Amino acid sequence: MYFFHSYSFNEKLKVLMITDNLACGGKERRLISLLKYFSKLHFIEVDLALIDNERFYNDLPVHPKQIHILGRKRKHDLSIFTKIYNLVKQIDPALIHSWGSMPTIYSLPTVKLLSKKILNAEIVNAPQSISFEQFLRTKVSFKLSDLIASNSIAGIKSYNAPIDKSICIYNGFDFDRLDNIENKEQVREKFNIQTKYVVGMVGTVLPKKDYITFLITAMDLCRIREDISFMVVGDGEMLFQFKEMTKNYNNIIYTGKQHDVESIINIFDVGVLCTNSMIHGEGISNSIIEYMALGKPVIATDGGGTSEIIQDQVNGFICKPRTPNEIKNKILFLLENHALAEKIGLKNRQLIEEKFSIKSMAENTIKTYERLLNRKYLQSVDIKNQINTSAVN
Repeated sequence: MYFFHSYSFNEKLKVLMITDNLACGGKERRLISLLKYFSKLHFIEVDLALIDNERFYNDLPVHPKQIHILGRKRKHDLSIFTKIYNLVKQIDPALIHSWGSMPTIYSLPTVKLLSKKILNAEIVNAPQSISFEQFLRTKVSFKLSDLIASNSIAGIKSYNAPIDKSICIYNGFDFDRLDNIENKEQVREKFNIQTKYVVGMVGTVLPKKDYITFLITAMDLCRIREDISFMVVGDGEMLFQFKEMTKNYNNIIYTGKQHDVESIINIFDVGVLCTNSMIHGEGISNSIIEYMALGKPVIATDGGGTSEIIQDQVNGFICKPRTPNEIKNKILFLLENHALAEKIGLKNRQLIEEKFSIKSMAENTIKTYERLLNRKYLQSVDIKNQINTSAVN
């Protein structure tokens, strides 16, 4: 990770960001927050290229003329190489910021042909192992990228990214998202929640999230307690299966896709994130950041970058994978020790304000651009000195 004491800009900085799409997901939410922050700065101008036009987020803080739909027609559409080349020739950005593996691969020929700099931000998770295809793709993209950004130190380790050009830029929460938060009673009424307590998990309902462990925990607690509701906030291919599995439990609630996630998290007493560590490792989870920004205590699965934001038994609890009984006991502990849970929540809010704000993320991104373009800065610290540290220490 690089830390710079100061930086300055003498001219407008033009950046082309390239991503697959704006589907519902943590990476996409992070990109939108960064665009929103950059839109307030006079010295930076961003064009956004979408490889395909799938959108969950439509209210973009970018002028429509600066949004470019490349129109991928198949998984490996070779025409995208040419479209990116033509776009870069047309708008002439100072650098390309690629958000994903394929956006990076598609951009690299243009980067080399037109002598552009590229920030490769494809590392957003920290799996225990990667596929052979991923290995080959990252070997090429890492070698040809100028800098590689990860949202966790664990991700850099997992992908064995070259230390000399790898940086960690933590996800940032935009506290402006809380300006229009809905009243708690209105949210409870919307989802027909009558119980005293609410425990929730936010995340796509896909195999990489361990909703089975969360729902086993929920069903166990529903059998012995009638004062707790459990919320599954998200959508995905496994939603119908889980609804069937829990159809006899009235206090397990499924919200589907939601734009106003913050208002829902605000009614939680405890935020949970269970991860299927056999196939996925979290980078820095947006869900965890959102729980903490709203002052909630967190219970999460061990692995990936989670220990970089949660220190077990200090500002939350980290549980071994697939341990519903352990999670159940931690939930009960937090619900029965309200003062402690509130204290943990306040500590979490403070940590997000200090180290995981959108301001911190944006400034660290700009400092990285500065390094790529040989802008002025006073001092940098190589990631070798940071590789065993975490944000919570």
